[in-house]
Amino acid sequence: DLIKNYPSLEERHANYMNHLDCILKASNRIIFTYHHGNYEGKSYEPALEIENLYKAYAMSNDINPKPQPISLKSKKQTRLSNTPLSPQTAKALYTNNHILSGSLSALETYRGCPFAYFLKYGLRLKAPATIGFDVAKIGTLTHYIFEKLVEMKQKNYAQATKEELTQLLEEGIHQIQMAYPQLDFSLIFEKELNLLLINLEYLNQMEKASSLTPAYTEYKFLHTYPINNTYQLQLKGYVDRVDVNNRYFRIIDYKSSRKELKEDLVFSGQQLQLLTYCINIKEQLNKNPIGAYYYSTKPNNINITANKINRRKNEIDPIDDEINDANWIKSFQLNGWLTSEFYEQMDNDSRFTQSLKKQKDGSIKASKIYDERLISAIINEMMKNLSTWILEGKIEIEPSENSCIFCNYQSICRYQGKKFEKEWISEIAKNNFKKGDNKNGEELE
Repeated sequence: DLIKNYPSLEERHANYMNHLDCILKASNRIIFTYHHGNYEGKSYEPALEIENLYKAYAMSNDINPKPQPISLKSKKQTRLSNTPLSPQTAKALYTNNHILSGSLSALETYRGCPFAYFLKYGLRLKAPATIGFDVAKIGTLTHYIFEKLVEMKQKNYAQATKEELTQLLEEGIHQIQMAYPQLDFSLIFEKELNLLLINLEYLNQMEKASSLTPAYTEYKFLHTYPINNTYQLQLKGYVDRVDVNNRYFRIIDYKSSRKELKEDLVFSGQQLQLLTYCINIKEQLNKNPIGAYYYSTKPNNINITANKINRRKNEIDPIDDEINDANWIKSFQLNGWLTSEFYEQMDNDSRFTQSLKKQKDGSIKASKIYDERLISAIINEMMKNLSTWILEGKIEIEPSENSCIFCNYQSICRYQGKKFEKEWISEIAKNNFKKGDNKNGEELE
């Protein structure tokens, strides 16, 4: 009734059935396929019209259709077979003028799953565009505000007022709202402002315990590694923040969620960015690295001590504010690796860095310090190995534990098997990296 001359539901259904009948009569053999169920255990059945149609066709042609289940591979054989590229094809796909160029995140993608790297950087398949608004854009906004604050105030960035934060946040939200005019950002604005205020409260205390000054934001990284006598690896990137004093520097990478720098992930090539940046910008800055760290703008869950009732005294015991404050500080601590025994230049309080701890005598000790020279040698070895595998054309479907979670190519590879545990790819790393507090020239276990 609403659209003039539009066919009714009955007419459209009849036309659909006639169309199916034409297909059946025009074919010598018909194969119906459908899923019996999904991964959640929900069962599927063919549409009633389809079922009735092929039964009628079978009766009129005196045939007896039978289901033919598709044979499945053994559950143990879950890895899809694939043919590696020839070295000539790999070099043609990945290099230009004998240079393999890219970012450290691209190499991490390769280590996570060589096939995903091939699809993205070899075939250059574009990921589907995201239409809606996602949390990642808020993380970008937080980065932008921290960057602007450091540019404006350097060491005093954490003392920014609520009015200054509000102005910067309004500018950032305005840019996002131009792309999403249909959305109401009032709640996002309020939540982000409160989170920024909490972060600055912590960062202000952290800066008081450090002799380092935030000197660079979005620091440009460019470094070239030799692969062999003919080819080179050229890496580009940006460091979120570099803090310096007259002799030392520290790298900080902002994250929207908690992230840890783990030995197994580093030495297997799955966490390359922080340490590669740290080791290689040493020459550009002409300073010694104290360490490289993640800073999460979203803290861990905080354990708050509840009130306790003292029944003998018939009163409520007071809350221990010192314990609650310590838990709050701990939830924001920098997570990363120390590369110098002069860590008190970075944190003379020990509360703001996970690997530091204050002793009973008031001194500060580090649980582990990594030798920057060995880390540099390890990174050089890993870069050479990863680049060599890429140029040899290795594109196996071997996803690591978490590489499939955010992969845009799952519909292509359709891998559903067991994830692969990535081995360490550095022989140097298996026996060498400094441990403990080396102030006195001795190693602490």
